[in-house]
Amino acid sequence: MIETTRTFTPDWVCSPGDAIADILEERDWTQAQLAERLGYTTKHISLLINGKAPINEETALKLERVLGSTTAFWLNRQAQYRTGLARIEEDNRLKEWTSWLDQLPVKDLMNQGVIPKCRLIEKNKPGLVKKLLQFFGVA
Repeated sequence: MIETTRTFTPDWVCSPGDAIADILEERDWTQAQLAERLGYTTKHISLLINGKAPINEETALKLERVLGSTTAFWLNRQAQYRTGLARIEEDNRLKEWTSWLDQLPVKDLMNQGVIPKCRLIEKNKPGLVKKLLQFFGVA
């Protein structure tokens, strides 16, 4: 039996604005038309679509009425987007700590099951740093 414990963690994020832009394209609406329907400025709609303005509860309610789906959908998309940005930012910070791995018995820790086994290549090192920080209880 094959045991898989990997989760999908992309190295990219998709803002809720991408969904808004897709819906606008499907309906053949302009940003100005959406702005008018939502009661926002065209600039604010542009910021939403580009992921620069967050979707709050009020905006989510308006999007539900004008574009469809639910308020929860729009708020979840926003939360997932912000979480994805934070994860990418963290990965970039962890890359600066990979030299720390040279000072630890990484292979022994893998063999003991403390951290998952993987090849010690540059691509995997930030993830190993993260696992070791979790093991040591350090943020």
